Amino acid sequence: KVNGQAIAVYGCSKNTQEIAAKAVNERKGSKQDNCLFMGKCPDSITNDDLYQHYGALGEGAIVNVIWIGKGDSFKGYGFVYFKDADTKFQALMMPPPQVAGRTLDVKETGKKRTEFELFMGGLHGTDASADLIEDYYNTQLGVARAVSNCRIFTNNSGESRGCGYISFKSKELMEKAWNLDPPYFGPFQMKLERPGQAAPKKSEEKSNANIEKEIIVRFCPALMTDDDLHQHYASLGKDPIAKIQWTKKRDIAFVQFKSPRLKEEALAMSPPMVDFNLCKVEANYRREQKQ
Repeated sequence: KVNGQAIAVYGCSKNTQEIAAKAVNERKGSKQDNCLFMGKCPDSITNDDLYQHYGALGEGAIVNVIWIGKGDSFKGYGFVYFKDADTKFQALMMPPPQVAGRTLDVKETGKKRTEFELFMGGLHGTDASADLIEDYYNTQLGVARAVSNCRIFTNNSGESRGCGYISFKSKELMEKAWNLDPPYFGPFQMKLERPGQAAPKKSEEKSNANIEKEIIVRFCPALMTDDDLHQHYASLGKDPIAKIQWTKKRDIAFVQFKSPRLKEEALAMSPPMVDFNLCKVEANYRREQKQ
């Protein structure tokens, strides 16, 4: 009954039931695509705190906010619905809101954080960026866009908090990344973890096998090719380079030589210059600085 009036209920065919169920599920899915979970919220949090934080996304970016138990027995979390999936993604890329001195835990709904995701640490005080980390794993895994999302947490001033999360397209790619040596930024190596487990220990012989023969060539101009690198290092002997891998932006090249000796000789040479742009060359991971 609604307002005292009974509503008639009729049976329907199985086909009609399936169509109705499909429509409901599609509607739920579209809402899920536009929604972000907000956890670790203080009791004093209001809708205005979120409207103000995400104001840069434009007027009407947030269409609804639902708090669980607010005003009665607040559970400390809620859900924010954005006008579309693109706006939600932009919000996810922003630093999480800070309310009453507490940083909120922001993540996508309907997804387990640990499913294809790893925690990144050890980034404080480095020049690490999400783009560099994403390029590293896409290159090392040999799969374009193997990383589906990479996010470094920042404070209100935009400074790195030294940690974040990296997500992969599949469990297989995540496992391969888990068994790789994390990248170095200067003398500091990024830490990679997942709940309840520490990063796998690898023998020094295995982990250093390619590092001892590899250099990183940075600030490569757009016109630079493999041939430019082969030509530049031709003085080291016949075919000294074993493999060249580029980041997706093609501004960084990982050059692996056939031996550690050739790598050291390459480091002693002047950097490549292409189209009047001087590249920067460094040893991969600079493990010697860590010792």
